[in-house]
Amino acid sequence: MLPNLGSSHIYHQEYSTCNMKTQAAAAETGYSSVSFLKPVETKASAALWMAAVVSLFALVTLNMYPAIVGGGISTVELVGRFLGTLAVPGAALWFASRSPAGKSQRAKVKVVLFTCAGFLALAVATSLSTYAYGSGSIVVRVAGASPTDLPAISKVLQARVDGLRTNWVGSTSVEASGDTVNLTFSGWAPNQQLAAAVLQSNRSLRLIVAPSSGDVLLTEADVSDARPGIGARAKLDLRLNESGMNKLQARGAGLVGKIIDVYWDDQLISKPRVDAPLVRDIAITVPGEGYAVGIAAILRAGALPPGVAVTLAQ
Repeated sequence: MLPNLGSSHIYHQEYSTCNMKTQAAAAETGYSSVSFLKPVETKASAALWMAAVVSLFALVTLNMYPAIVGGGISTVELVGRFLGTLAVPGAALWFASRSPAGKSQRAKVKVVLFTCAGFLALAVATSLSTYAYGSGSIVVRVAGASPTDLPAISKVLQARVDGLRTNWVGSTSVEASGDTVNLTFSGWAPNQQLAAAVLQSNRSLRLIVAPSSGDVLLTEADVSDARPGIGARAKLDLRLNESGMNKLQARGAGLVGKIIDVYWDDQLISKPRVDAPLVRDIAITVPGEGYAVGIAAILRAGALPPGVAVTLAQ
């Protein structure tokens, strides 16, 4: 019995010595002995890292593919969409890498993996929902334009319909040939009636102080930005440029209590009353949300060359 106990004791000492040497070598090289003693932990971490990378790649591809294939998107917007896609998963990866050293690799990778998986699920749901909008095209005919003006006109028309888009995955492409412009929608489709009105608009805005028909307060040339207003009633929010601000400053408080006749494309659409001194940002009530969205999109898109008329191709 004594020889057996002795050999067992010697074996234990040798194992302990070997283990101590392994730990000392790991400390010198900077590697943890856990990777030697727990291979299952290492394999699980590697699998989690691989899943995180794959899910991140799928997320980027899912968000970028419709824009690249569908076209109609600027380089700035394309880069912005790419960086925006990487922002939150990248922040999760940075947070995981900066977490305390005592935190296990599996716990760190799970942070990245779950973040990527969550955003991937969101991207899938968004993409699936956009296909419900379908796709389509609108062909318009441009009169009074020279061939050199057609590319600029195409961009203005594209910007007008893009102002009607409610989802961020869909895209619009434009193809000009002769006197026609073909706008193709991928992953979304605008309301046909609203799109037709927006494309054919003369972009003429007149704010006239009633009851005089010649007292023009502001025009579309005095507007630097336009957005649909938020509230119970449909309204159009306008931000004026320096020219518009100077016109309002010249009027001072004399406009308070006055009725303003608002004409869009020579049609009276609203008669709001001025209830406070006007400075730079003004809000105008309009008949409906379609007016607010359409007029804002047209004003933001910019003006067509003088003398150009756009009609729907039959």
